[in-house]
Amino acid sequence: MQIDSLNTNAMLQNLQQINASTEAITKLSLADNITDNTTVTDNLIESISGQIPNEIAYKANAKTIEIQNAVADSLINIKA
Repeated sequence: MQIDSLNTNAMLQNLQQINASTEAITKLSLADNITDNTTVTDNLIESISGQIPNEIAYKANAKTIEIQNAVADSLINIKA
């Protein structure tokens, strides 16, 4: 079974972007001394909302790989 390297590379890039955003959120929360759930800054909101497109792209790439696996399994069954 062959998984398209473009999809895996895209998923890895999205994962790196999510990790970078997570680090940014952590740094912001430490810098702003966020100690409870009621304190939210504009920077924190921007960092969290910036992760949404990355998460969507990551899920889309994962779904593409699932579909490729299903197609490959079907082709193997047809050959058998």
